[in-house]
Amino acid sequence: MKDGKFSTSETVVLLHGLARTPRSMSKMAGALRSQGFRTVLLNYPSRKHNLETLSQKYIVPELKEVLSAAHGPVHFVTHSMGGMLLRLAIPNVTAENIGRIVMLAPPNHGSEIVDRMRKFKWFRSFFGPAAMDLAATNHVVLGELPPLPDHCGIISGDRSAFHLFDNILPRPHDGTVSVASTKMDRARAHLVLHTSHPFIMRSGKVIEETILFLQNGKFSDYSD
Repeated sequence: MKDGKFSTSETVVLLHGLARTPRSMSKMAGALRSQGFRTVLLNYPSRKHNLETLSQKYIVPELKEVLSAAHGPVHFVTHSMGGMLLRLAIPNVTAENIGRIVMLAPPNHGSEIVDRMRKFKWFRSFFGPAAMDLAATNHVVLGELPPLPDHCGIISGDRSAFHLFDNILPRPHDGTVSVASTKMDRARAHLVLHTSHPFIMRSGKVIEETILFLQNGKFSDYSD
């Protein structure tokens, strides 16, 4: 966990995605700090364990510490698989100060890429057990994930950065996850922006909308 003692009234915890590090969320964190939020960037070995182990061993203990130390609401911003880990973790922490959540490109219904690529040893070796849990056909894991927490907004992308899997994914998609896979009925708001999966957290528009949701509980293009 990065950051020191909590002094401001609102905290934002940021969870990176698969095969990424907290540095991938640094631009988002900087923008949040400029708006007066305290930020905490969690780190976990995303390629070494399955989803359940990652959540229970690395995410839950950190969240308990942050939630107990914070002086006000604790919000969350997740990228990709980080959102699945948060869904697993939240039912295991008891706190009344959990605030709003913005999930960026969350594979709530899995990724067809994993379905296609998991037969290759190099793919399994590089991305690890958690990636296998994210197969779109893996109803054993994804079907048993806890529901979305309250006050959750989702931002999806509809642009592909590298075009490697454009023919595998249902359109529209962000090159890694289809827009349809990110959607959940319980989400308070869902927004699609012109950005790609690996860079969604660095998009100026995405950052702007994330801040708006954390502050007001809605995106600028979304109305109740």
